[in-house]
Amino acid sequence: MGLKKRRRLFPNSEQQHPILMAGFSLVEVMMVLSVIGVLIGVGVVNFMERSPYNQIQEAGQRLVSDLRWTRQAAISRGVDATITFETSEGEYTVLGPTTDTTTVTLPSSIHFNLSEGVDHQTNCKGDGSTWTPPSDGITFSGNQVTFRTNGLGSAGTVYLTNAPLRNETVAITVNVAGRIQLCKWNGTIWE
Repeated sequence: MGLKKRRRLFPNSEQQHPILMAGFSLVEVMMVLSVIGVLIGVGVVNFMERSPYNQIQEAGQRLVSDLRWTRQAAISRGVDATITFETSEGEYTVLGPTTDTTTVTLPSSIHFNLSEGVDHQTNCKGDGSTWTPPSDGITFSGNQVTFRTNGLGSAGTVYLTNAPLRNETVAITVNVAGRIQLCKWNGTIWE
């Protein structure tokens, strides 16, 4: 009467435990690893292609930041402040209104200069006047920019390029009012 027939879980009487079929086969693991390898390879190639571009952008932004800091320091401390460019060394020195000086060296792939084909405008917005570009890529008199205590600066432009790697150029322009502007040459116009 209440006896139920027990179902056998193991058809083979020699088996004591069920075999669990879990996990991945070797072929599945190899396929996943090969897809990951391809994705990493594409990422590395893209990163390597963008590296010179990133370096020139970072160098330009760093110079803009140092110029703005120097201008603000001259205003707040009431003493003229200067940045001097050493083109042969690929560096510039920030001579602040205190006795502290900071020398910044450009990355090895970045140089003070213009790349070939850059429109020779006096500023990166292009006011229509043309000029012969300096051989060292700096238009500041004496290769230095000075900010006065009232915030006014000496006018000029610093050009940075990563030629011949990518032939890209950025221009950092300071006008007499002390305004600092960063532009990139896109191959046809300044942006």
